[in-house]
Amino acid sequence: MKTKKGLKQDYQNTLEQEELKKEYGIARDVVVVEKSNPTVAVLKTTGKGAFFIIQIVATVIILVLAMIGLAALLFPAPREELLMLFNKLLEELATLF
Repeated sequence: MKTKKGLKQDYQNTLEQEELKKEYGIARDVVVVEKSNPTVAVLKTTGKGAFFIIQIVATVIILVLAMIGLAALLFPAPREELLMLFNKLLEELATLF
């Protein structure tokens, strides 16, 4: 009889094989071995890095827009400018439709 650790390892291997078969579209009862490829490893790493950079840029943009909105609420001059800009935007949209 296998130990609990051995059973857990076998179960994890089975789950991994099922995921790999779904990923590669294999219906037969074979063992899928995914070999490491330097190109794929680089693409996966840069993909994660690119996502992280996009996430940081999006956060900064949201913070800047929040600061502009706060300034528009607190100070009268930017509020008037934004209201005029918003009215022009509505007029432009009305002419389009």
